[in-house]
Amino acid sequence: MNSFSLVETSLQEMRKFFAVITASRRIVFQTKVQNYLFQRRTSYMSLMLRNVFRSSAQNRKVRSRRSQRRLFCESLEVRQMLTTTWVVDVNDPTADEPGDNLFAQIQEAVDAASPGDEIMVHAGIYEPFTVEKDNLAIGEASNNADPVIDATGADAGITINANGVKVQGLTVSNANLFGFRVSGDDNTLVGNTAVGNRIGFQLATNDSAVTGNLAIGNLSSGFSIIGEHNRVTGNSAVDGQGNGFRIGGRDSRFSGNTASGNATDGFTLDRSTNSTLTGNVSRDNGGNGFGFRMSFGNTLRGNVAEGNTRSGYSLTPTAFIRPTDFNFPQRTVRIVLSFVSGSDNNTFQGNVATGNGDYGFYLRGVSGNIFRGNSALENGSDGFRAETANIEAPPNFGPFRVLNAGELLASVPSDANVFKGNISEGNGGWGFYVDELFANLFEDNDAEGNVLGDFSWLT
Repeated sequence: MNSFSLVETSLQEMRKFFAVITASRRIVFQTKVQNYLFQRRTSYMSLMLRNVFRSSAQNRKVRSRRSQRRLFCESLEVRQMLTTTWVVDVNDPTADEPGDNLFAQIQEAVDAASPGDEIMVHAGIYEPFTVEKDNLAIGEASNNADPVIDATGADAGITINANGVKVQGLTVSNANLFGFRVSGDDNTLVGNTAVGNRIGFQLATNDSAVTGNLAIGNLSSGFSIIGEHNRVTGNSAVDGQGNGFRIGGRDSRFSGNTASGNATDGFTLDRSTNSTLTGNVSRDNGGNGFGFRMSFGNTLRGNVAEGNTRSGYSLTPTAFIRPTDFNFPQRTVRIVLSFVSGSDNNTFQGNVATGNGDYGFYLRGVSGNIFRGNSALENGSDGFRAETANIEAPPNFGPFRVLNAGELLASVPSDANVFKGNISEGNGGWGFYVDELFANLFEDNDAEGNVLGDFSWLT
């Protein structure tokens, strides 16, 4: 056998050897693949079973949590049912005995109470009290019990410096300053009475409700309300020596209130912004039905001003002056004007002014107000009047005589006001009077039977 044959034989044997090795490896690989696939199928089945059991367990847990949650809500209801009711009765001879929920004075019950408690007050005369705990409810024990807080010698009858307090059916009289003095938020006054105080109800509060209360015979304002988002509904201010309602703050709602027989304005909007007055009545007051001072963006709808001594609705500017050139030996000064603030950009729609002594609607030195669908009927002078405000130096400044008294400091026109679809009938002056016609818009207004004429610019 030559060397070439030997090499060929060796190559054939090597091919057989590698073929055997390759076949063996293929069998091993196939076996591994089959085992891997079997394991995957087994794992997948196991995973499915685990998910089934896990879902069942989770369902059991959810049901358990739901049961716990329901039980927790029930426990809260039980806790609410355990709120304490405290009783106040100054006429009960056992009220001073310790160990029960009966007290002789409201302040004692307030001191003992916790937030969420209720205090019921029986008929009688009580001392002033202060609330500084949130979420108390204080009210008369029964209808027409009419408990009275005699605040003679005190600055306030009822003082609330807390949130979420409700006071119902109490009467406060004779306070040096405030019948009801309320601060904090989300408080409620319902069906209370303030008699013979300086200010009946003084509220510096937000998001509070004042409903069905009566202020009668107070020395200044019946209601003085500032703050934001308050709701003042169905209250009455009667026979006070100041104004019925003094309204400040912003974004509040006043509806269905009545001011009558007060010495000055029925409603005074003083630094009020973006509030709404709807369906209020101002009758037989010694000033204006509705007076505006530095108030902007308010809306009046469906209100009635009747029989007031001055105007039904009056918008006038406020001039800020300052003294200069003091001469102390002679007690003289000169006056200069700092700035003027009007009552601008208010909206009046569907209001009535009737039988007032001066004007139905009076604008002096104000701008951007809108009057639509209002009625001025049988007022003493003009139905609607818009005129320039001439600001003059006053004759005196405190104890000082003003050297430039009567000097014209500024002329502020009434301009950019809009009058559309209004009615002016039977008034003692003009139906519509304006001294700057082309600076205002008049459109589709109706006037008839006015003494001096219907439209001043047409004569």
